[in-house]
Amino acid sequence: MTTKYAASKILGLSVIDLMKNEKLVKVVKEEFEKELEAKGNYRTPLPEGTNPPLH
Repeated sequence: MTTKYAASKILGLSVIDLMKNEKLVKVVKEEFEKELEAKGNYRTPLPEGTNPPLH
């Protein structure tokens, strides 16, 4: 098994673990919210009113 396939398998199995365990999802969401609060909200570096190129 190559590394890229092993990584895909690990990510896929992690998603399955999360889907099976509501308590784990709650813990992960709380941790994510704490990280967002600690780092502050994301602010785009683009000037207001501009859009990034989509091509």
